[in-house]
Amino acid sequence: MRCYQCGAQLTRSNRCRQCGADVTVYKKIISLSNFYYNDGLEQASVRNLTGARVSLKRSVKYNKNNTDARNLLGLIYYETGDVTMAVAQWAISQTLQPDDNPASRYLDDVMGTKASIASENRALQKYNQAVTYIGQGSQDMAVIQLKKVVSLNPRMLPAYQMLALLYMKTKQYGKARRALIAAKNIDTNDTTTLRYIKEWKRNTGKGMNRQERLRTVTPSRDRKVVGEGGRKRVIPVKRFENRGFWTFVNVCTGVLLGAAIIWFLVLPGRLHQQEEEYYRQLRDMYRQQETAQVFVTEAPEETPAPRQTETPDTASPVPAETEGPDTASSVPEEEDAPVPEEE
Repeated sequence: MRCYQCGAQLTRSNRCRQCGADVTVYKKIISLSNFYYNDGLEQASVRNLTGARVSLKRSVKYNKNNTDARNLLGLIYYETGDVTMAVAQWAISQTLQPDDNPASRYLDDVMGTKASIASENRALQKYNQAVTYIGQGSQDMAVIQLKKVVSLNPRMLPAYQMLALLYMKTKQYGKARRALIAAKNIDTNDTTTLRYIKEWKRNTGKGMNRQERLRTVTPSRDRKVVGEGGRKRVIPVKRFENRGFWTFVNVCTGVLLGAAIIWFLVLPGRLHQQEEEYYRQLRDMYRQQETAQVFVTEAPEETPAPRQTETPDTASPVPAETEGPDTASSVPEEEDAPVPEEE
């Protein structure tokens, strides 16, 4: 620690040995700045970037020349997708300490290639365009732009938060959950993310982890506390219940469901096949009858045999009719013709 007036190295004494200035208050201020820097470093190590950002801002507020705090604050801004604020903190740190400062390396990594700068600028432009679409009521276009933002800058925390909020508004809770998980992986204690998670739980009635489900769903009679002192923990109690009734209900439900499937799906097909077979046999029978009728109507008629004429030689003698005493023959007898005389 150096004196704020002459820059000499300070000792445990409350006065500077070189200029004699009272450094009591100055030492307290520097101690507070270092305390908040250490607190921010611990919180950043467990991904509590919101708490780390608050502590580092206080550290810089007490000691603006604390380059370590500024460098870490810039890294936190960069991790959450705010590249502009990160570059600003690194630039101030490099100005305060030009030599042997990690901020120079950070700036070279971010600003070294034009491709990375162009990618960051496109991400910011699309994020602003998404905000404009939301103000105009075009939520679908805003979702498209935000998806492009997170593809260009996967660390941009506000994009994930806004995307989760739009998904919850359209009742797409599965996609909203994935966006909230991504946001929580970036910053575990961000107040906006935690508020959106609470809203997601209220709308879906589900928990984000097993411990919360145990506290909300498991009744108190099914829990017990084990351990002593500060190592107490709650575990569920295993209970063996008679599940025979529910097994019977499930079996009956399965049987009824199978019968319903057979009745509505299998049986109509079988009946249709039988009906088709019946109509096919009926058509075959009608065709056989029609064929038989046509055969009968088209058969040739039988012609009678011709009569045979009797010849004198072959004529059979006709028996003479006998005349009775009271009847006369109906055929007159031929008289002998007169023989002509010869001259």
